[in-house]
Amino acid sequence: MFIDARTVTDGTIVDCDLCIVGAGAAGITIARSFAGTRQRVVLLESGGFELEQETQDLYQGDVVGLTYFDLDVCRLRYFGGTTGHWEGWCRPLDEIDFEQRDYVDLSGWPIDRRELLPYYAKAATVCELEGTDFQPAAHEARIPAFYKAGPFGPATTMKLWEHSGPTRFGTTYREDIRQAGNVDCYLHANLLEFTSSADLRRITAAQIGCLDGRKFTVRSTQFVLATGGIENARLLLLSKSANPAGLGNDHDQVGRYFMLHPQEFVGRIHFSDRADLPLPPLNPYEDPKVFCGVSLSDEEQRRHGLPNHWMFLYRATEGSGGDAHPGYEALRRLLGKSSDRRVSRSVTDELMTVLGDLDGIGDRVLEKILGSWEKHENHDRLYDIRMKMEITPNPASRVLLSDKRDALGLRRAAFDWQLSARDKQGVRETMNVLARIAGERDIGRVQLLDWVADGDDVWPEVIDPDHHHMGTTRMGTRPETSVVDADCKVHGIDNLFVAGSSVFPTCGFTGPTMTIVTLALRLADHLKESLGTDHVQNRT
Repeated sequence: MFIDARTVTDGTIVDCDLCIVGAGAAGITIARSFAGTRQRVVLLESGGFELEQETQDLYQGDVVGLTYFDLDVCRLRYFGGTTGHWEGWCRPLDEIDFEQRDYVDLSGWPIDRRELLPYYAKAATVCELEGTDFQPAAHEARIPAFYKAGPFGPATTMKLWEHSGPTRFGTTYREDIRQAGNVDCYLHANLLEFTSSADLRRITAAQIGCLDGRKFTVRSTQFVLATGGIENARLLLLSKSANPAGLGNDHDQVGRYFMLHPQEFVGRIHFSDRADLPLPPLNPYEDPKVFCGVSLSDEEQRRHGLPNHWMFLYRATEGSGGDAHPGYEALRRLLGKSSDRRVSRSVTDELMTVLGDLDGIGDRVLEKILGSWEKHENHDRLYDIRMKMEITPNPASRVLLSDKRDALGLRRAAFDWQLSARDKQGVRETMNVLARIAGERDIGRVQLLDWVADGDDVWPEVIDPDHHHMGTTRMGTRPETSVVDADCKVHGIDNLFVAGSSVFPTCGFTGPTMTIVTLALRLADHLKESLGTDHVQNRT
């Protein structure tokens, strides 16, 4: 059932067998897995059923690294979490994502992908996918002729995503939680900190606060933290009552190795006029259920030492593909004439870009007057290449605590995400291999954008990132380089687990939601085995 925490008497102590902090995809999945069992479950959610600005503002923080979205606009703080604006595209991580690769620092998961396959199948059902098979043969009728033809040959592979609806966990599974007699979901309940035993081996309680000032305590046998890639790290760092460094942070690993997926236009391909070469769709999103793209094969990635990636193609149009002058594009954004969905920037930043690129603006206007688009012969065969890329785990890319405080009196997050020289090199080398393949097979000519072709480590001034927050409590075998073990248990703490994409050791190119659900189902099974029937709290 649901309980408004603002109706709980100040100072109340709630006892349970399993306490889950966070009711997003991971938290709801674990709670549903326990519905109908003998264990008493408490699910804590900071928000209510709808967006409330005062609660959403708790996500505010400082962006101190590369340019990024305001932190309170890329996550939703209510029941169902960020699945409330998730686009719904699903795909499991690839086999190569789990491998230890010498050319990807700190790569290698402590679990094998084969162990996750049955959980991926269950996750497909939870995410309401039509099928559980992501192989092309299972979607023959929906795959465009271009990808069926495999024009780039065996050095590449076609990879696809399936669309889930998208599934809004907060509405789709609300009644499951409401009707579960052994699950109590407290809304408007915020974790202030975990308290632990003197030896730091066990969490003794979760201290909960409401925005109206009331506080209460949840005591439990097992605890799961499932509040997202930034908040998971922040809340561990905030739990300082027994350890000034924060929980699980004896080796200064909490908050490090933050990852997301930059998705940039990286080049263009002008397909040859071979009669037997079908062209890609005009837009890769044409089919509402399946989204196709191409990657270099695992073997080709290993041979050239390349990170995982995924490339998708758009029919090029005038000014598309990221090759327009930055000042001209900034001016278009200021005038409200641009469809650019990149990170929003201040008016001051945009004006400075305009003033700093007056020559570029003039060149661009002249190009339009002269009709330079027409210089592209057969430009209907010209396609922009966009890449979604795996980035290397980087200890300098991290979540810290700001000196600013939120309405609960807690220090806000300071978000310092970074990209490495190896990341830029991986993009350039991947494109070079694709260009060579296209030329050898007489498919067409590939042109790299200037920022990719340049031999330096400089990325575009404004990078187009996504909202996939991963890696801040990474999984591993050694506490010197990770925060949780293969069972998602915090190193050195017997009863604290972390759920969500913050445990990913590496990120691949795939959106994390389906793997979040997969790992949550696996963690739920582990917790059931751990709790058994001997740890059920006295409910009288």
